[in-house]
Amino acid sequence: MSPGGFTGDRAAVTPAVSGELTAILRDERRQVLASLTRMAGDLTLAEDAVQDASIIARRTGPRTGGRHDLAKVVVRTGRSARQACGHFFSQLQRYRTERSRAYSQIHGTRSERLRAYPVNLWSVPVSPRSLYRLVSIAEAITWSLLIAGMLLKYVFQAGEWGVQIGGFVHGLVFIAYGMTAVFIGINQHWKMRLIALACLTAIIPFATIPFDRALERRGVLDGGWRNERTADPRDHTLISALLRWMLARPALFTGIMGIVLVSIMATLLTLGPPGGTN
Repeated sequence: MSPGGFTGDRAAVTPAVSGELTAILRDERRQVLASLTRMAGDLTLAEDAVQDASIIARRTGPRTGGRHDLAKVVVRTGRSARQACGHFFSQLQRYRTERSRAYSQIHGTRSERLRAYPVNLWSVPVSPRSLYRLVSIAEAITWSLLIAGMLLKYVFQAGEWGVQIGGFVHGLVFIAYGMTAVFIGINQHWKMRLIALACLTAIIPFATIPFDRALERRGVLDGGWRNERTADPRDHTLISALLRWMLARPALFTGIMGIVLVSIMATLLTLGPPGGTN
């Protein structure tokens, strides 16, 4: 339907009435479209409903009459269009409910799927390898920020702000890297010596990236999350059971790790740098 006229049967009404109908719907078109779009959720469907209403108004409306009478016809036909939209969307909702029920019977309920794939809660596949690589790269980047801040302070005499910002970000990611190394080390059944070495690499600038490559070459980052107990005796320990419990509750686990991270960072900021401040 064009904004200013009809495409219906123009022979059904007199030119005067046709002009009145065109003027009425031109004035009210935006409000009608907005109402139908909010109800239907689809602009194209709303425009189709207005088009149908205009055609009905032209065919069933009075051949003569004032603007008030013609407005009544438009309102009546618009109400019929809204009822048709409502019936259509009730049928659509019933179809979606039946489809969801059938999908659950085949693939299990949403809670069952989340228990089977707990790390995919937000539809973002995160494996131990990709998570460790992400944090390793982030740690190297924050080393660059800290070094740049130190250069601004001691070489260019630009003040403390570079060290303060770079140091804060680096400290935050440093703690996150250590927590991630321990978490993934437990999941991958690393020896304590390897977990400690992974944490120590964060002390050396940019050492986390080559260490990540070395772990990948050794294959110790392969596999997924251990959310089920296997015949491996290492899966029967208390710490492995705790790991599975946390993996089954990724949102809760993420929240707890966030609280621990913030608590450690706040404690370190309260203690201040080694040797105190000037």
